[in-house]
Amino acid sequence: MRSLALLVLSAIAFTGACRRAPGRYAVADSVARGGPPPHLTPFKTVAPPYEAGADSTQPRRDELVQGGPRTWFGETRTRITAAFGPPDQIAAHQDTSGYNRGDRVDSLVTFDYKGATFVFYTLDGFHEDELIAVTIWDARFLERSPIQLGSTVPEVRSYFGDDAQGPTSHMLYSSSGGIVDQLDLWFENDRLVKLEWTYGLD
Repeated sequence: MRSLALLVLSAIAFTGACRRAPGRYAVADSVARGGPPPHLTPFKTVAPPYEAGADSTQPRRDELVQGGPRTWFGETRTRITAAFGPPDQIAAHQDTSGYNRGDRVDSLVTFDYKGATFVFYTLDGFHEDELIAVTIWDARFLERSPIQLGSTVPEVRSYFGDDAQGPTSHMLYSSSGGIVDQLDLWFENDRLVKLEWTYGLD
């Protein structure tokens, strides 16, 4: 599963590097403008994954981390196309992570839009697919989101019930229990510039 996650991030980075304007990824303190995507840059997680507990903010955190785009738009290529039209670019990569079983050859398919990428895990021999990663850096894809681009670091922390202090360029929150979903948030000059969901597979 770890190797599959690495493959997903590599697919996002590979397709994203071809279409984003220079400097779009410059969200980590140590990354210069025009540098590599943050997926390929070591970073320190300032906001650790939250733990389950009697916390009034946990339901809304889970709703955003576990749901987010797949709740707002759907989990298949058909649903995403219905919501946003045909993607500007489609890239397909055979899954070599070892997650394939038997003679089945599954693939990762990336839909690139101006402002977002959607990565799907497709099953060989089946028409269904599963949304496993989404990266958004344009406001039009966040109309239904409780957190908007431009939100400050304190505002985002408040939403998640996070009592951390001080500036940061990156936050990471994970779902609690069962299959782990993850939400990364990236900041520039104290303002939210990008959100990235990674959904776990059964």
